[in-house]
Parts: sequence; structure tokens; C-alpha cells
Amino acid sequence: MMKREQQLKIEQKYASKNVWGVVKESIDPEHEVITRMEELITDYRTKTYSYESKQQRIDSISLHSQDIAEIICAAVLMLTSMSPIQAVATRLAHHLKFDSLLDGIKTSAELLAVCEASGLYTIYKASDPNNVVETLGIEPNYQLEASIRKQVDGVKYLPPMLCNPNRWITAKRNKGGGNLLHSGDSVILGHLNHHKKYQNLHAINVLQNISWSLNELVDLIEKPNKPESVNTPEKLKQFECMAEQSTLVYDNLIKAGNEFFFVWKYDKRGRMYSQGYHCNIQGSEYKKAILNFTKEELIQ
Repeated sequence: MMKREQQLKIEQKYASKNVWGVVKESIDPEHEVITRMEELITDYRTKTYSYESKQQRIDSISLHSQDIAEIICAAVLMLTSMSPIQAVATRLAHHLKFDSLLDGIKTSAELLAVCEASGLYTIYKASDPNNVVETLGIEPNYQLEASIRKQVDGVKYLPPMLCNPNRWITAKRNKGGGNLLHSGDSVILGHLNHHKKYQNLHAINVLQNISWSLNELVDLIEKPNKPESVNTPEKLKQFECMAEQSTLVYDNLIKAGNEFFFVWKYDKRGRMYSQGYHCNIQGSEYKKAILNFTKEELIQ
């Protein structure tokens, strides 16, 4: 029971909804950038469009323009560097309350294009020499306060679980397993891929019940698999940030008893993936090497 209580506290701390609220509260609604964005969004919403499908999408937006401006601001300020615009549009779509996620993503991408004139961020074409993401890139021109930035960086990814993950149960139609507070999560990766057809939940549950621990290799300095992958100052900074956050995760797992479990899910093709970023058995060579089975057995 103690491990389960610890896990609940960790999930509450790392919950993306909590940090989203913190970022939104830090935004000054009267800042000139927000007021400019509100004007741009209102203009975008009040125009008449020749495509009926686009007009219907825009007319169905239920939020006020100021609320949309604050949501866009929060989504962009959560970035630490240039990001593919698709990733930001997808994040926005979940907050715009569209019935269709695809409609939400389309509208979010349009809103991002419209609001660039506010000066909050810059959008780079794929051909731009300053673009480092090889597709349309978006880079913030403002930064969060250091204390809030630290909170955001700490909750990007849930660490492995200290107790057994919730079982995936057939009666719940491929939902409800894994992390304790994620009862709506699907066993199938990808927001558009969930379905209620048969999945081999027994196999996933077997994997989730295997406990893991960190070994002495965790004391070695983490290095990239390929040095050429960090060949720019920005990429090196991103790697160093990931390594620093990973060390904190490792330290916390060891302090909690050095026994943990991974949540597992299927992709739409039926391949199994352990969930996690800083600690994952399907990660880099270093991340694989630092993991052992907690209950070791001799294979003869």
C-alpha cells in the first residue's frame, strides 16, 4: 500500500494538467502580446470563408478569443527550443474542445499561422537555414520564469511505476490500465488509433508485472549513441538537459527502493512498447545497459 501511495503522489506531481495550469496562471492577460493575439484571433473568426468545411470548423469554436490566446501562449512557452509545428498544433487541439481531433489540429495550425504576427514566436519554413527540425518549425521568442521552467521540465514524462501498473481488463474495452491516474488511457498508442476490438491484454499484463532495478552502470556518465547526433550547440543542450533530468529520475528510483515497473502499450500494428523516456528498456544503449531484472534467474 505504501508503494501505491508513493506512486499516486508522483503521478500528481508529474501530471501535465497540473503544470499546464501553472503556466497559464503565469500569463498576464493584459500583456501586449496577448491583446494582439486576441485581435488576430477575433479577425480570423469573424471572416467569411469560401470553403464550407473551414467555415463550419471556425464557427464551432466555443472558447473566447482571449482564452484561445492564453492557451496558445501556454503551449508555446512550454517549448524550450524550436519544435515541429505539428506537435504544438496537436497539443492545442486537445484544449480547443473540438469533437473531431483532426478538425482541432487543422484549426490549431491555422491559429498558429495567424498569431505569429503577435511576436510571441517565429515560424520557420523547412528550407530556412535556421530551421533545425526539417519541417515547419516554431520557436518561442519569450521564455518562462526559471522557477516555472523547472516545473515544466520536470513533468514532461512519467517515470516508471513504483507499484504494479493497473491491469488492462477486457471489460473496459482496451482502456483503464497502466498508470493509476490515467483511467482514460488506451492500450493502443496514438490518439486516433483506439478501438474496442480484441487485443492480447494478457501479454501486456505479464510484461507490466515484471519488476526492474538499476545497476552500478548508472554511475557512468551518459553519452549519446552517435556523437554526430549532437553536432550543434542546440542539440548538445537538449541532450545535456535530457541526461540531467534522467539522473534525477534514476536517483529517485533508487531512493524509493530500486524496484519499479513499466507500463506497456501496443502500437496500431500490434508491437509492444514500454512507456517512459528518461528510463526505458527500449531506449539508448546506455538506458538498456543500466537495467536489470529485480528477480534474477540463472538460465541454463
